[in-house]
Amino acid sequence: MVDFEPNTPPRPYGILYLGPSVTTYSYQNAGYRIYTVDGNYNESSRQVLDHDTYILNITDANLTNKPKWIHEYSAKDAYNMTNLTPDGWLSLLKEFLTNNDLFLKYYQ
Repeated sequence: MVDFEPNTPPRPYGILYLGPSVTTYSYQNAGYRIYTVDGNYNESSRQVLDHDTYILNITDANLTNKPKWIHEYSAKDAYNMTNLTPDGWLSLLKEFLTNNDLFLKYYQ
């Protein structure tokens, strides 16, 4: 979710990330996300540079008794983003207006 300043026109200034749940629900696989952040150094932006989502097929894990976490996607790669700044996410939201396939990929 993109958060906007209450200016006119509104300017994006933050991102609220919702990650997958490690808890399994009906017809849902467990998942987790790893965030790559601009590191710990002087004048670091502390911005999220990318995030990678991993999933566990709970049915397969129960059948084989060997849980195997699978890389599902990288945000930058999946949505062809140059960065994950607030402006980068706003650009993606605008692209959803004209690219239904990309929106459906995100929505799923």
